[in-house]
Amino acid sequence: MGKEEDDDGRYTEFIIGILVIIIAFIIYLVPNESIVDESTVTAIVTDKEFNPTYYYLIGTTIGYDDEEYLITVDYEDITTTFDNATLYNAVNIGDTIQVNLYTYYDENGNVERKVLRLK
Repeated sequence: MGKEEDDDGRYTEFIIGILVIIIAFIIYLVPNESIVDESTVTAIVTDKEFNPTYYYLIGTTIGYDDEEYLITVDYEDITTTFDNATLYNAVNIGDTIQVNLYTYYDENGNVERKVLRLK
């Protein structure tokens, strides 16, 4: 009984040690960036694409992909595609829409990336 408890305790300590190492590694790898600039900008609708529900068979399993209402917009050098049925039905190619622009900076103040998101 004593040997089993010792083995279980060592195993638990080992697992906890591994988890601590994994968490420390993840924290180290996560880039140190923050949203410094959030603004509303006007983007141009450059493409629309509707993809209906698609059914497929893999072995004996039937699967499906939900329909997609894809709208591609451009703002300066950023191109982003959204999947949104309401927006798809409300706009045409060439229209402009208001979107949120998020600018991420690295620890040195350099622009890391820019992301467009629907309002």
